[in-house]
Amino acid sequence: MLNSDQQVAEDLLNMCRAVDPKHSQCAKLLGTISSLRAARERTQEKAPDPKAKALADLERTYELTQGKTEKQLLLAELCKAAFAAGDYDKAESYANQALEAVDDLKQNNVHGDALHHGHSTLGRIAIMNGQLTRAKEHLIEAGKTPGSPALESFGPNMSLAKDMLEAGESRIVLEYFQLCGEFWKYGEQRLATWSEVVKEGGIPDFGSTLDN
Repeated sequence: MLNSDQQVAEDLLNMCRAVDPKHSQCAKLLGTISSLRAARERTQEKAPDPKAKALADLERTYELTQGKTEKQLLLAELCKAAFAAGDYDKAESYANQALEAVDDLKQNNVHGDALHHGHSTLGRIAIMNGQLTRAKEHLIEAGKTPGSPALESFGPNMSLAKDMLEAGESRIVLEYFQLCGEFWKYGEQRLATWSEVVKEGGIPDFGSTLDN
């Protein structure tokens, strides 16, 4: 892919070559343009997917982290990042590890994120696999989190709730909203508004909470 100026130059040089096929300078310049195009295409092909890069960076952080609790706290982010990157096997593995770490993290009262995002991720994978009943169970368990500083400020992850609404499961989503209201005090108005939209058969605009 060439930029507009390079494309114009190439078109003019091709016209020149049509008039004088033996013009050496014209051939040389066309060769340069072809090299630029090839280099740009190679660069674009090699450009890493940002979501895959985010996962790789987080995994590297996990590897370098020393403390057990500190590593366990990263599992909630790892399962989300793996799901976003489309690596569902890793997403499932990290989500299960996050849930296995809940009892350890309870000792320091920092288990809210692991509980919430672990179940949310497993629920989304369940929906992908056509396991709707299991997805419902994970949605409710995700809503039973005691919260965390991040969840209480920015809100719970609504990605699984959106998936459930798209599957026609509004009742379970309304129950999830009620559970989220127990810890997301700042989101009281949004939860009420979303509940009305769902009761009317719609799907709310969840905004940034789809990425939390």
